[in-house]
Amino acid sequence: LRRDYPASVSDEERGIRDARARRFVAAYEARNDAVEAFFEKRGESHRLLVLRGLDEPNTSPKTTWTSLCNFLEAWSACPASRPLPGVLLVRERRAAAAQRRTDGTELDCASPAAKRIQIVGDRGAAAGGSGSSGGAGA
Repeated sequence: LRRDYPASVSDEERGIRDARARRFVAAYEARNDAVEAFFEKRGESHRLLVLRGLDEPNTSPKTTWTSLCNFLEAWSACPASRPLPGVLLVRERRAAAAQRRTDGTELDCASPAAKRIQIVGDRGAAAGGSGSSGGAGA
């Protein structure tokens, strides 16, 4: 994951944030793959709705609606010309989250204790450790 950080963010903090983002994406993708494999193994992949490309600006609404309408077997009620409800909101929220990460304000909404726990854990992960720095709470 490539990100641009403000000059006020230290190299150590950049490494921590990047490690956190990589762990999250890896866990997310692994879970999605496991769910898809579960349905595929049972021969029931048709029972799983996977909408790809929702947050990509060039994804055609028709493509998304066609997948959804086929899954629901609602072919005659398929409004292929407008985006799915909420897709634009999801895109806006993801853009805002990306901006918060870039600005360094990502943890501003967390409690002080949650921030300390996250930072200690991320430092350990960035260093290749278990996240425990010998401090409180082991």
